[in-house]
Amino acid sequence: MRQAETKSPGLPRRMLILIGAFVASFQVVALAPASLLPLFGDFKNAGVRYEAAEGRLWGGTLRGVAIKGVSLGDIAFELAPLSLLTGSPSFTYRVTDGALSGGGRARLSFFGETKLTDTRLIFNLGAATQFAFMDAPLEGSLRLETARLVINKQGCAEGEVRMMTDVLQAPARQLGAAGFDLAGAGRCIANDFVAELAGEGAEGSATMVVRITPGLDYAFSATAAPTRKEVAAALEAFGFQRQAGGLTTAARGVIKAIGS
Repeated sequence: MRQAETKSPGLPRRMLILIGAFVASFQVVALAPASLLPLFGDFKNAGVRYEAAEGRLWGGTLRGVAIKGVSLGDIAFELAPLSLLTGSPSFTYRVTDGALSGGGRARLSFFGETKLTDTRLIFNLGAATQFAFMDAPLEGSLRLETARLVINKQGCAEGEVRMMTDVLQAPARQLGAAGFDLAGAGRCIANDFVAELAGEGAEGSATMVVRITPGLDYAFSATAAPTRKEVAAALEAFGFQRQAGGLTTAARGVIKAIGS
């Protein structure tokens, strides 16, 4: 009589070994310090710096984060564990105590690519102390929303950011006029980030275009079409020039140490 064949215990044993190694690796990650997170995103080459790291790689906070000298604040994050298996860790994040507030999701790669999704941020324009408009410090906020934005070593790779700002309110008050909000979108064009905003109100209309390079050089232009002659005269006194489409102004420079 033929004896019943028995299955080799080798396969289950190998599976147990793999499961054990998998669990052990996650335990190592759970205990790893938060200071290891920059290794995944190539922070050094991207110009990202921070003052201190608290917590674990699983979840923690980077204090005093700045990108190429632009101070952002503190970033609290929580890692999606399974994303480590792809070599591109994904995490949710929230920014506080700096020029930025808000949060979303991000994915980093060893090749220096950062992908932002489901992101909503508010930038405090008052933190941009190096900039002024019509001889007055910037006031108000800039709201940013994106479903997907990809940034790599070459610069802005792909995506769109919806934008809205009340930056005109303060200069409008200075002119004795009523301000209005500007809204539009920013897009990636030839590795630069290019934002085009427009708005209108009882005092007229305005458009604004800002182009920012990967090196944080910027080019700014604005066109205003005021309805009142006295407002137009005031704008000319601040350097606006008459063109076919209205009154225009432009500027170039380098973004440095915002919010520091």
